[in-house]
Amino acid sequence: LYAEIAAGSVLILQAGARFVSEDNLSRLTVNGALKLEGASKDSIIFTSLADTAPAQWFGIVVNSGGYMYGGGFTLRYGGRGAGGNPNAIAGIGVFGGSVNLSDGRIDNNYLAGMRLYNSATSTLSNFEFLNHQTPAGNSTAFISANSTIQATNVTFTGNTTDKSPANAF
Repeated sequence: LYAEIAAGSVLILQAGARFVSEDNLSRLTVNGALKLEGASKDSIIFTSLADTAPAQWFGIVVNSGGYMYGGGFTLRYGGRGAGGNPNAIAGIGVFGGSVNLSDGRIDNNYLAGMRLYNSATSTLSNFEFLNHQTPAGNSTAFISANSTIQATNVTFTGNTTDKSPANAF
């Protein structure tokens, strides 16, 4: 499954929506806009078909010009796993685009929960990064490079490492 939101298009996901990917190459690519209209962290779910372990699907990619916003979601078991560009492996990878997300949970993805590279200013509020421990000793919740992030009420629990600056959140 390779789903793409084209530039100039908007996909709106409402509470109760589930995006389920078939295999470790399945992904959702955002070149336009992805709006999440969930009410709580369990309202919208992004996961794999098996729904059991990291790297069972690629994840969400927000490219240059892409925008993911809204909230009320959980994303788990992404990260694609071994192979490919290791700098692109994450549950959510933002590469030149931006995110404005609230009430989110990023849980148990391979290598990283979220990566922001060369991205426009992004915001996270009321957010959790949980259980990023695969691969052992080389996993982290959040990575940002050449990007600005504004974060409010963001927690990190059960992750192997935290590569974000000390006391950043």
